Amino acid sequence: MADLARPPRPTGRPVVLGEVLFDRFPDGHAVLGGAPFNVAWHLQGFGLNPLFASRIGDDEAGHQVLDTMRRFGMETRGIQIDPDRATGRVHIEFVDRQHTFDIPSHQAWDRIDPRPIATTLRGAATALLYHGSLLARTPEGLRAIQTLRGALCLPVFVDVNLRDPWWTPATVDALLSGARWIKLNGDELHALSNRPLDDVRAAARIKARTDCECLYVTRGAESTVTVDADGIHEIPTPQVDDIVDTV
Repeated sequence: MADLARPPRPTGRPVVLGEVLFDRFPDGHAVLGGAPFNVAWHLQGFGLNPLFASRIGDDEAGHQVLDTMRRFGMETRGIQIDPDRATGRVHIEFVDRQHTFDIPSHQAWDRIDPRPIATTLRGAATALLYHGSLLARTPEGLRAIQTLRGALCLPVFVDVNLRDPWWTPATVDALLSGARWIKLNGDELHALSNRPLDDVRAAARIKARTDCECLYVTRGAESTVTVDADGIHEIPTPQVDDIVDTV
């Protein structure tokens, strides 16, 4: 018998909204990424044909983004070209074996225009809308999120990505409201709940407050915690011997 208490699973292609950028390391090398782009890239690898929506500059880095997407068979209709701003970048530094992020302001992805994205998706079979919290660091980015959430009326997956000074508790709470799935890490759970890092019950309180279907907390080498209607579950992280870079 079907579980009538659970909403139907979404079908169709995922829509992924947010930043694409290059992580630039102290030794000079750069790696294409950005949490939303990485999610879209992996969904493409699973054969789910996501529409990735972002904005890049008319520069060498932007051309590399498009070339990479085409090489992996990703659709590029959701990529906008900004005539004035550069393709996104993040400068990575290492302090006491921990990495820090310097994210410059006024990058191309900060002013994604949601209108052509909504037009592109009109009538398409879409399953869900994924977006992170970093896009909301500017009024334009927050408007893009709000506009697409309203226009598409899809189940929403919010990936919390707290990067100082680019967030406020009020903005993050607004993004979590109405989300069906929420993902964050242990440090972010602590920052949003003011509870000790090992207090996984704080995740249950956030789930109850937001009324999401499932909340996921990644805890690095320890475990992943999921909170759903059946309670709190902890899955140990598999042992990995050869870690290249956690960024």
